Amino acid sequence: MKKWLIGGLALAALAAVGLLLWGRFRPGARVDWSRSPDQVVFQMDTFGGLIHPFSAATHLPELTVYGDGRALFLRDGKDVHEAKLPAQQLGSLLVRAHRDLSGLKSQYPGTPVPDGSNTWFTLAVNGERRTVEVHMLGLNRDETRPERDVRRKLLALQKAFRDALPADAPPHMPERISLATMPLQPGSYSGQVRAWPANLPPLQIPPLDTAPWYGQVTVEGEAARQVLREVRSWPSGVYETGGQPARVTALPIIPILHRQ
Repeated sequence: MKKWLIGGLALAALAAVGLLLWGRFRPGARVDWSRSPDQVVFQMDTFGGLIHPFSAATHLPELTVYGDGRALFLRDGKDVHEAKLPAQQLGSLLVRAHRDLSGLKSQYPGTPVPDGSNTWFTLAVNGERRTVEVHMLGLNRDETRPERDVRRKLLALQKAFRDALPADAPPHMPERISLATMPLQPGSYSGQVRAWPANLPPLQIPPLDTAPWYGQVTVEGEAARQVLREVRSWPSGVYETGGQPARVTALPIIPILHRQ
């Protein structure tokens, strides 16, 4: 009886250790991430199709989450807003992302569509970075059930992060921006045009019909905030300086991880 009891206790101990190890190492069980405000821990980005070079140059990812919980995200595909996710909520989202992305292939091309977009999910936890790319997420018709299941899982993950973002998040006011301009043919734009304010940094407008078809300059500090307030106040985004009209975009400088 005593031997059986000792044997039973030993088996129970082994089972407990096994459960502990399984819980520690199974996909999504736990994650460690950098709490640095400069370290991106999760990013979602959708891009592709027939894109003008200016649109490509001014593209920003849909959502970028930093280690301290700061989230920068596009609202209505235009302005960047900023929110702070509590550590517990961020941890839960990262655990889910780790679980859902673990074991997936790096690419899911589905049925190729020449002008279709791709969506990238990038996660940086546990000392490594992983990116999964999906072509036409939510719009592609796939022939195999496994890929359909993957796409449904990624759509649900995308929704979970979107739902975590508060509706009343204020616009992001960064210390450093990129001021981009695309020249327009004089007289070709029939909408409202405003003169570029003389107190703001000058626009870098390249010659018409000359690659790369746009100009960019970095603006920092209070001047960056002034430029942002000006551009956000003018819906058409078209300004004129020295008789040359140009479409102007001011955007924060956010790293796009899947391009690195």
